[in-house]
Amino acid sequence: MGFFERIDRGIALMRTSWAVLRTHRSLLVFPLVSGTCLLLVSLSFFVPLAGMGVLASSTPGTLREAAMPGLYLGAFAFYVVQYFIITFFQTGLAFCALAVLRGETVTVRDGMAAAGAKALPILGYALIAATVGMLLRVLSERMGLIGRIVIGLIGVAWSLAVALVVPVLAAEYVGGFQAISRSTALIRSTWGEDMVGNAGIGFVCFLAMAVVGLLGGFLAYHGFTHHMAGLGAMFLVLTVLGLLAVGLVQSSLQGVFVAALYRYAADGEAGDGFTANVLDNAFLPRT
Repeated sequence: MGFFERIDRGIALMRTSWAVLRTHRSLLVFPLVSGTCLLLVSLSFFVPLAGMGVLASSTPGTLREAAMPGLYLGAFAFYVVQYFIITFFQTGLAFCALAVLRGETVTVRDGMAAAGAKALPILGYALIAATVGMLLRVLSERMGLIGRIVIGLIGVAWSLAVALVVPVLAAEYVGGFQAISRSTALIRSTWGEDMVGNAGIGFVCFLAMAVVGLLGGFLAYHGFTHHMAGLGAMFLVLTVLGLLAVGLVQSSLQGVFVAALYRYAADGEAGDGFTANVLDNAFLPRT
């Protein structure tokens, strides 16, 4: 797939997903609350470590080595909490998106309640995902360039396997392992065995972030270097807010699109503006 064809397909995906999001703006609440919770959790993990000086480059090597087991355990706990928060709110978003695609009326409270009812399966998946993520990270740190490339390919395969886990958790009564198995089975039965993901929405949003970041960064730099600190600070704040806004919209669009993919794979229905042609090209044959 060529560069411009990829952009066109990504725009088509965004346009269809945006049509759903535009009429159901409350779906933006889920990534917004998720991001806020992740920020608070990150601060609760890293601020105490920074206060103890464990992360400082000036910390003696022997002290750092002695703290490594605890750091790995803390990192694993952080991964579990992080995956749980992300999956919890994504499940709520997927529940609402699926209801919207069926033409039903749904509220944010309904989505939160649905995610709460699946808290144990979500925790089970978070434990599995954290374990895989931790292993891949540790192996990547201990291997050379070739090993890192192999680990990266494994990570891509894992991402494809769990692509539909969230809507599976939202729509079906399964545990963590069953959700992964169900996701893999749906993808293989619908799009085939040997395929790769189509960047789509993520690719277009990356371009949007690049434009916002470069343009805003340039204007902020211009303001600071020309003795207009107030103007530079204003552009810097606007750039950060713009990047956050694009990320927020991207998370919501991806949630809607993944819900549509699940509905198409599980029930054979596109729904609410999505066409079979668009959904058929969500995953592409490996070349």
